[in-house]
Amino acid sequence: MKNLLLIIFILSVNLGCRKETDSVIEDDVITRWNLIAKYNFPGDGSGDFIALNSNKNIEFLKSGKVRSNGNLCNFDPDTDVPTEATQSIKNSDIILNPINCPGINLHVLFIASDTMDIYYPCIEGCIMRFKKIK
Repeated sequence: MKNLLLIIFILSVNLGCRKETDSVIEDDVITRWNLIAKYNFPGDGSGDFIALNSNKNIEFLKSGKVRSNGNLCNFDPDTDVPTEATQSIKNSDIILNPINCPGINLHVLFIASDTMDIYYPCIEGCIMRFKKIK
């Protein structure tokens, strides 16, 4: 009987403990967005959005941080370099500041409740359009 109580106690202690990790728990994600298009303006008035089939996603977390499976530091649809960013509000604009990219400020504009544009600093206008993932 004592052995049975000891086993139950050890199991309850082991099941009650959770290993701490640096990964974000799924419940910490507020919204998730997928890259659907990119806008290049060549300077002659002919710029337009080009549809993309990209796996690049951005997640806004409860902590106020933003993370992406792709590089937020440049205007690239690839997912080879995951990055994180902080967000701030300046003059009622949402600004993303990618970590490890000093001086890069990305302006966020919500076109609709399910569409978000991120403006990258460049001469001709560089915009990435994201669709909210349900």
